[in-house]
Amino acid sequence: MTHDYKINHVDAKSIVTHSKIGCQANPYVGCLHACRYCYAQYMSRWTQHEKDVWGEFIDVKTWPELTDKQKQKLAGKSIFLSSVTDPYGPQEVEFKRTRLLLEQLKDADASIHIVTKSDLVVRDIDLLIDLDVEVSLSIESLNESVALQLSNAPSPAKRVDALKTLHEAGVKTSLFVAPVFPEISDITSVIDACKEHVDAVYCEALNLRTKKNRAKILTWIASNFPELMKLYLDVYSDPKMSDEHTYWDKLKSDLVDYANENDLMITAYESLIKKGCSPVIDIGFTHTGYKSAASIRADDADASRKGLQ
Repeated sequence: MTHDYKINHVDAKSIVTHSKIGCQANPYVGCLHACRYCYAQYMSRWTQHEKDVWGEFIDVKTWPELTDKQKQKLAGKSIFLSSVTDPYGPQEVEFKRTRLLLEQLKDADASIHIVTKSDLVVRDIDLLIDLDVEVSLSIESLNESVALQLSNAPSPAKRVDALKTLHEAGVKTSLFVAPVFPEISDITSVIDACKEHVDAVYCEALNLRTKKNRAKILTWIASNFPELMKLYLDVYSDPKMSDEHTYWDKLKSDLVDYANENDLMITAYESLIKKGCSPVIDIGFTHTGYKSAASIRADDADASRKGLQ
């Protein structure tokens, strides 16, 4: 098979790694979705890809099969899939590394949180229905033109359909409205399109803390939304403090109004999500651990949240 991207095959000592934010698994290095705003582009520096363009290479990992001892150590833990790649990028059609990992985790007694921009995840429903798993589909906007400019991922419509299919199959699902572009991301429209198909909704602000990413995104804003440049320069004038800008407070307030109009109620952020309860809508906009996040949930569901580390 010919490819329009660079492929490397690499051997990994193990596939599940441990860090301060919990267990993670990245079946690939790189991401062919090539999102303009991707925070993981820094990985090029640490994986011998300094001269490669992010989104134009992929490392396909091979790892030793998980042993019974390793699976026992994972029991009761949460595994994030994935932290610096999309586990269902287009290369997964051919290489099936994510599917292999899920097969190896079937009897590990661990909870798994998958975050992807691809409807390819639906292919693995046969595995997902038997796992303790939450699948999050990331959608930054329903606007097809905007989405196409921001990444090479499948269309927002396909991602919404994937949530519907997974949810109807009994898989725990959530919507990840991320990143939230001020005055560009149509948050409530995205939620309206997905709320019947998810157990939870999470929101995360656009991260422009790195100089390279900030310059790239602001150039794109200037070319496509020049009327918003003043706002972006204000919100991101100090990238380290952008999470605290009053814009996000106003947006949170607007979402609270939206919740009230839709008969939703605000509850404590620390609560967890239980499968089968009413949807929870997270309205925190920090991208540093959701430290100040509040939540909205429907009716009187006693929900508890797990999986997103």
